[in-house]
Amino acid sequence: MPEEIGLQELLYQVKKELLAQSPDDPVPLFYVEGVDLELSITARKEAQAGIKIYVVDVGGGGGQERAQTVRVSLRPLYSREEMRHFVEQDPELGPRLRQVARQGALKGLFQD
Repeated sequence: MPEEIGLQELLYQVKKELLAQSPDDPVPLFYVEGVDLELSITARKEAQAGIKIYVVDVGGGGGQERAQTVRVSLRPLYSREEMRHFVEQDPELGPRLRQVARQGALKGLFQD
């Protein structure tokens, strides 16, 4: 039987993956408007932990649990405009991000 993953752990992992910088990406700059997930979950009452919610594998084995489908939307705490304002106000971050953005925009334009 595959190891179960809790809903909280899954959401944490999604956020962690979105924020992780890849060593292969020379221009790690992007803004995420939001992430929408559709998950099959089960809820169980556990003695010590109260109710636990687990993400289930829809195609998995022949268990008797009944899965429910839920939609979860993750949105940034600040809008794009608010983030732009923060960056413009920071004397170090603003110029650094503009340089990285220029590198990303020009990447591949001048290569044969």
